[in-house]
Amino acid sequence: MLPLDGRRIAVTRAREQSEELGTLLTVLGAEVLFCAAIEILPPLGWAPLDATIQSLPTYDWIVFTSRNAVSHFHARLLLSGVDDATVTGVRIAAIGTGTRDALSACGMRVDVMPERAMAAAIPESLGPIKGLRILLPRSDMARPELPAALRARGADVDEVVAYRTRDAAGTSSLVDRIREHSVDAITFASASAVRSFADAARDIIDKSVSWRGSDRPRIIAIGPVTASAAAELNLPVDRVAADHDVQSLVRAVVDCLSNSSVKTS
Repeated sequence: MLPLDGRRIAVTRAREQSEELGTLLTVLGAEVLFCAAIEILPPLGWAPLDATIQSLPTYDWIVFTSRNAVSHFHARLLLSGVDDATVTGVRIAAIGTGTRDALSACGMRVDVMPERAMAAAIPESLGPIKGLRILLPRSDMARPELPAALRARGADVDEVVAYRTRDAAGTSSLVDRIREHSVDAITFASASAVRSFADAARDIIDKSVSWRGSDRPRIIAIGPVTASAAAELNLPVDRVAADHDVQSLVRAVVDCLSNSSVKTS
């Protein structure tokens, strides 16, 4: 018997960004429900990002905190006419293995990756940064803690919107499944996905007695930042992946469900 036989697991990331996660869960016996909580969109205008790319030689560091930031930045870089030597002259930091792998796939080397895949770990990992210029290509909904921490260490920080996030329709279908008690676990890979889900499921979270007990989906977060966002929204987190990557998220799902009864049929 496979460890996830009979389990129905909701993945709140878009299907095209969750192929590896979906495949691993399926191989382990699960039925995977793709219920995208957020939609990734281009910026309202490309001019700020394009101008920033043209001024890359003035930066000491580029810090990437997501695969989406990498893909959108790299797409505009290819169209910019900026040569590879310009990018090579700027040091690059990646928040974790997924972001590092995305950069490597684009032919961009990574100089620093913190031991913990958390934004809070980035400033220290960069070493002395007083007086240095740092670029953060980010979501329009990115939290302010990282740039604030970098500035507190004396860096000159520029933030530029590389992509936008919006609530997606997948949360509605997921809420319906939860009402039917037909989901065993929900995986979250970002704080924005947690917030989108919590908005859609607020009546269940606030009013359902069973939501606080055993008769609810297990919630598994990819990392402490995602888990913290869930806790702030009164969502009980059952497991947090040991490392900020897909393999660790799958291990957390298996560990979480190993002693839980199957409630789907």
